[in-house]
Amino acid sequence: MQAFRIGCDIVHTARVWEAYGRRGTRFLRRVLHEAEIDAFSSLERRGAPRRAGEFLAGRWAVKEATFKAVASSGILFPDMRVVRGAVVIGGTSAARALKAGVASTVQASISHDNGMAFAVALALPARADAKGMIE
Repeated sequence: MQAFRIGCDIVHTARVWEAYGRRGTRFLRRVLHEAEIDAFSSLERRGAPRRAGEFLAGRWAVKEATFKAVASSGILFPDMRVVRGAVVIGGTSAARALKAGVASTVQASISHDNGMAFAVALALPARADAKGMIE
């Protein structure tokens, strides 16, 4: 049986916001899932730059933490989507996670304080079903 894997990351919100300011939409497409781009755009349209910055920094931190927990190269940030306390890995990255022995849903938590975003991710071992298929 494989062990649980943990990853964590901390980032300055301003640093991520500045990266977005320099690269704009290109940055969003490299970091966020399509649904997360929509959520971010909604925050921007509502004129909530502080919340938008926290959103970006939180997503960056949790995806870095997930990348570290999965411990496999080739996991792409846009293939990861934050959904209610978890990061769901999709696309071609899901197969890479399974190959690394990790389930494609990773438990995660994000916190913000004093201009920082912190995230921790817990990757669970992939399980084989009765037919030997890995989930």
